[in-house]
Amino acid sequence: MPILNLKFTELQWNRIKIGLGILYPVLALIGGLQQYFRGEKEVLGKIYTHYNNYLIFKTGAIRFWEGLNPFVGDTALHFDTLKYSPPFCLWMNLIAWMPNLAGIITWNLLNGVVLALGLWYIPLKNEKLRIGLLAFCAIEALTSFQNLQSNALIVGCVLLAVVCAEGKLWVWAPLLIVVAASIKIFALAACLVFFFYEGRWKLVLWSAFWFVVFALSPMLVTGYAHFGEVYVWWYNALSEDYSHSLGMSVMNMFQQFGFENNKTIVQMGGLGITILGATYLPLWKDLNYRISIMCSLLLFMVAFNQRAESPTFVIAVVGAAIYLLNKPMNWKNGLLLFFVIYLTTISATDLFPRSWRNNFTNPYGLKVLPIFTVWLVLQWDLLKQVVRSNSKI
Repeated sequence: MPILNLKFTELQWNRIKIGLGILYPVLALIGGLQQYFRGEKEVLGKIYTHYNNYLIFKTGAIRFWEGLNPFVGDTALHFDTLKYSPPFCLWMNLIAWMPNLAGIITWNLLNGVVLALGLWYIPLKNEKLRIGLLAFCAIEALTSFQNLQSNALIVGCVLLAVVCAEGKLWVWAPLLIVVAASIKIFALAACLVFFFYEGRWKLVLWSAFWFVVFALSPMLVTGYAHFGEVYVWWYNALSEDYSHSLGMSVMNMFQQFGFENNKTIVQMGGLGITILGATYLPLWKDLNYRISIMCSLLLFMVAFNQRAESPTFVIAVVGAAIYLLNKPMNWKNGLLLFFVIYLTTISATDLFPRSWRNNFTNPYGLKVLPIFTVWLVLQWDLLKQVVRSNSKI
């Protein structure tokens, strides 16, 4: 049963696809303007703006430029502190100098355009499925845009990195991954997909090159003497955060159901299983296998992330959507798609009953359950592919 069996002409299909592609920058603009004009809110007895996340990025960038610790922040302007890398602090200054409204618009449009391009160009088995992909991910993307988060930019960079690798653009694919990793370091896991390609050693070498360039880039501002100190500040901020954070991860969900767990062991186990699914060399030549591994990584990056919050889930929803839409549509995959859209995406919106959210989904951390389920199904499918491949030898 095809997922899209509507009777449209090719021109009508293209118009729908273009409209959905343009929708992402539009949603990014609307989300940014909405937060800017919402006024103020009270958090822990203090008054803050609704564009708090943007101010965290901006303040961190400015403090870095001034030689101060960017990971301390300014509680008079915003709550919470910056956790992104020193290279992010450097290039965020390209936006931080702007007035807040202009900066918010620029930041959100960057996120919206990059995500739209990634969804537009990622290979699918049927181009009509792209309409379903663009429509399926829109609500979760809007959640990220409304929170002025970086997650749409991260997943867009990962998608475009795969597009570049498929096109044998060995220089640009690693650059996009390193850009994503300079925002949230867990994006480095996406480098695993580079081992699928015939130019893998070029990809590895260019990855190392861009990693060194980005890692050393803060020296343009800090100078040699202050350079190491900035990374020590960053390490301390991450260490403190890791020690007490579970986020909206599977570790948190397990704990809420009474299963005490060591989050490091759970994360390493999840990473090991994800890597194991990508190690069967004879399948690397299969495009669907390569795309499945990318989806597995996107799901892993959220499900096992101790800092995952609601806006982070656009990364996982994109991975789940690409994987499930690329499969033959049957009742099982249709049910998984519904599971993701209802419990992961809609549960965080006003379309979901508030009493269910407050008494059921939030206390038990169930937003991650569909993502974890799709990740498990994907690992099982990869194992079956390996078994089938071996049986033909």
